[in-house]
Amino acid sequence: MPEAEAPGRSQENINKVTNVQMMIVSRCIGGDWRALCRMLPGKVIPEHKFDQLLEEHRSEGLCEVAYRALDFWRETRPQEATLQNLCKTLTELNYTSVAELLENKF
Repeated sequence: MPEAEAPGRSQENINKVTNVQMMIVSRCIGGDWRALCRMLPGKVIPEHKFDQLLEEHRSEGLCEVAYRALDFWRETRPQEATLQNLCKTLTELNYTSVAELLENKF
């Protein structure tokens, strides 16, 4: 008999990047947020958007800027915004420990 799905989580949403996962990544990558976002599948964030995010959220710190950039990716590229793609990109940027944390925790 198939296992019941968790309430509110459809099979297609299981691997989508969550707010908590984005928060963990944003705290770990700090100033490398632009490099991460440039390498994410879909390459959806144009350079002017980087500048806009930095200007709008600079006073809140780089963690918030990174979080907002990841959120922009998730909103504009929902099919690519998966935990697997995020972890693959983190590994490519030598943030293997962050990728492993996400993979083991979620």
